[in-house]
Amino acid sequence: MLEVDGAQLIVSAGYDRALRSWRLDGTAGALRVDGAHSGPIGALAVLKVDGAQRIVSAGADRAILSTRPAGMRATDSVRN
Repeated sequence: MLEVDGAQLIVSAGYDRALRSWRLDGTAGALRVDGAHSGPIGALAVLKVDGAQRIVSAGADRAILSTRPAGMRATDSVRN
């Protein structure tokens, strides 16, 4: 679960290569990163790093990306 501006959000990712957030009532949240990966996304986690929330995703493109909740991709990425 991700919290942005006091609202709890669910984060989803999948075959379409996008990261999206959803409010608990099912409506779309503010986070939408189309093309977050160049292939399907197979793993997703929401973490706190040094007190800041991060969305970490891994995809078929063999990349691990750390994304800030505002949709800004952090500089942390690993490609193999």
